[in-house]
Amino acid sequence: MARRKLAAVWHLLLIGPESWVGWPPLAVVVVAILAGDFAGYWRHRFEHTPLLRPAHAVHHSDDEMTWLTLERFHPVNRITTFVLDNAALLLLGFPPYAIIANNLVRHYYGYLIHADLPWTFGRASLVLVSPAMHRWHHAADPLYFQTNFATVFSIFDRAFGTYRVPGPCTAPLGVTEALRPTLGGEFGYMFEPRAYRGLRSGAAGLFRWPRRQGQPRGEPQREMIE
Repeated sequence: MARRKLAAVWHLLLIGPESWVGWPPLAVVVVAILAGDFAGYWRHRFEHTPLLRPAHAVHHSDDEMTWLTLERFHPVNRITTFVLDNAALLLLGFPPYAIIANNLVRHYYGYLIHADLPWTFGRASLVLVSPAMHRWHHAADPLYFQTNFATVFSIFDRAFGTYRVPGPCTAPLGVTEALRPTLGGEFGYMFEPRAYRGLRSGAAGLFRWPRRQGQPRGEPQREMIE
């Protein structure tokens, strides 16, 4: 029975663990971080859809972003992030040491990009996410709600058309949702019907925000929050 279960799990893998045997450990770690950031990019984009945004809004509710903002997450959002990001690496057959390294590197790099720093990284921003880039992601401005999703590598935002960094971020930060400024108010928001007003009215889909009046069809759709 145990062997059959193990075989069933094995067949779910996209890449077998034996594929990484013989690779230099450092190379495996680098590939794992790239793959983890790619998975995290798409998971983060889903968190900005009408279905998942209410839980993720807790993270964005900080209007004075510092490195500690990385710890400001709804418990549900924290669990889904951990499960989805690690599931992607497990499906790719990465060894445990590479998965652990990915979690450590991306987590502690997250402290850097949430820090209150005006750094844009210059030419390095062609590859890496800077504090300025991620700060724009936290701007309380609809122009930036659907931008700058990656944690480590800006190449994913550039490749998928979500990169937007006009310079050091001077815009106000926070959310446009009416979250009550208490622990219970923020954690309870995702359970309130008003958080899904667009879905209930049919104006938005599970993963689609309603289009603004006059918004060009080629322009990415953005959150419309009351």
